[in-house]
Amino acid sequence: MANAAGWMSGGHIKMMMCTTPTASNQRQMDAAFDALAFVRKNGAGLCTLIDALSAEDAFEALCYLHAQGDSVAPNPDRVEDALMRIVTSLRNEKTSGIDAAARVARFEVDTALRWYGARLDDLLARFSKHTGP
Repeated sequence: MANAAGWMSGGHIKMMMCTTPTASNQRQMDAAFDALAFVRKNGAGLCTLIDALSAEDAFEALCYLHAQGDSVAPNPDRVEDALMRIVTSLRNEKTSGIDAAARVARFEVDTALRWYGARLDDLLARFSKHTGP
């Protein structure tokens, strides 16, 4: 038998917790949704860049973000971690690797790296736990 406070399961009443998200939690969730929206819109181009640079860790992180794309409640910490892995991987690219990738991929790897890097940095900054309410 169910009641307003919970539901009956195996002879025990389990209470449903009604929690109101704090501003910080809501900010983290909004940042996660924004990151996933960016991946839905720009993931193919980012994938092309990551593939050109042969950045396997960044590719795995991008795949994780892509898989979370339809999530109703993504885990903000894991989304932030995946973004950080991509950003770190892109930042660690050597100039010689970027030049070689541009020759092979036949597109402006340097320009793409700067554009995606800036967008990803902006998204990552939204996760900052040190921003105001």
